[in-house]
Amino acid sequence: MEDIYKYESNKNQYGQLHNQIKEALEAHKGNLKEVKALRDTYFSLVPNLGISGIPSKFVEPKLKGLDDELKKFIKQMEEKTVSLESARDQAYKQYEHYKKLCEDSIA
Repeated sequence: MEDIYKYESNKNQYGQLHNQIKEALEAHKGNLKEVKALRDTYFSLVPNLGISGIPSKFVEPKLKGLDDELKKFIKQMEEKTVSLESARDQAYKQYEHYKKLCEDSIA
């Protein structure tokens, strides 16, 4: 009988964990989408400077560096998305596992 309480407790904890990770994942995906949109908007608004223009000698390398940093940051965010999806799926599997143990203990 003690096992069923332990199983029920674990099931509830993994259910809560699954929901928390799911919410964090949704927020993270929203942030990633916003970062990509802001990057695209910014670079579409920056005038296309020619190499021969005096200001472009100073601006273009900085823009390239900024773009490289943003791409690296976006890649890290995408990797974090995969990690969160994996954690969410693992939490759900554990929830299902303990749910089945509860059902089997009652039967």
